[in-house]
Amino acid sequence: MEQEYKDYLNNRSKKAIIYRNFYLYPVLEKNLVHPCLDIGCGIGDFLKFSKKTTFGVDINRQLVNQCAIEGLKVGLISDNKIPSDDSAYNSAILDNVLEHIAEPDCTLKETYRVLNENARLIIGVPGIKGYSSDFDHKIYYDDDNIIPLLKKYHFSFEKKIVMPLPLNFLINVLKIDCTYYVFRK
Repeated sequence: MEQEYKDYLNNRSKKAIIYRNFYLYPVLEKNLVHPCLDIGCGIGDFLKFSKKTTFGVDINRQLVNQCAIEGLKVGLISDNKIPSDDSAYNSAILDNVLEHIAEPDCTLKETYRVLNENARLIIGVPGIKGYSSDFDHKIYYDDDNIIPLLKKYHFSFEKKIVMPLPLNFLINVLKIDCTYYVFRK
């Protein structure tokens, strides 16, 4: 399963890479504060782009190894623990990660633990089309369930960013349509 997901991430189209590096990532980075943690960093695309993101973590050992070989600062999430000190980061991002987790309790508690007071958290989740296109997705998130969920973990909602465009019908049409929720600890 780890190898299958690594192959999936490494086979993205050139269009997807261009979209992320020249449109999506600049928007997200404007909402982050240094130092930032990329939780579920995958193959390290955001780590390579971001000047504010200093460390990435993932549960997939093969992805962590690939990132380390490429010179990125990464760590393996083991036993549901992020390899980081308490209050080490001013922001964190979970970009298309939360929907893969059937029980997000440990992930959200650990995220809270590693963030400073008043830190920012960005959580990106796919629209309906993107959600239904991945066999590994467990929970579909939207305004009705993600905001109350994060409130339970003492995060306050600040705003949402809909990418690539804030048009409601796109959640049913484009796989790349995602909503990014910005929270404050």
